[in-house]
Amino acid sequence: MKKRLIIGIYIFGIITIVNSHYSFAADLNVQESTSLKTLNVTVGNLEPGFSKDITEYNLNISKDINEIAVEAIPENEEAIVNIQGNKNIGQGENKIYIDVITNNGDTKRYTINVNKEKERLRLTRVKYKKYDNITRF
Repeated sequence: MKKRLIIGIYIFGIITIVNSHYSFAADLNVQESTSLKTLNVTVGNLEPGFSKDITEYNLNISKDINEIAVEAIPENEEAIVNIQGNKNIGQGENKIYIDVITNNGDTKRYTINVNKEKERLRLTRVKYKKYDNITRF
């Protein structure tokens, strides 16, 4: 019967053919990976390019983009990935946070600093008045 072990300390007993008894302890307090294996965005390019050891990136986007789809795949298949800030992106500086959370509660945060192009004002109509009484100096 296979049984999956969780983090902790276990003591195992072994009985050999000649009736000798051995025991040993195994410490399963293993550090789970909080790193991402992949980080991609649907618009633009991350600067610098993705590396699991780099946790802060920059991204420039046009004024027409309001939402960025983020693909974040953890190295640890059992880790949870939580993404915040990738919707309703306003003009100027924004932040997207990607948290990788393991079963034992360890967390690593990746941040994408998003710079959304600002709207440019366009002059669409000019009104003017003609003044007859202008005093000249």
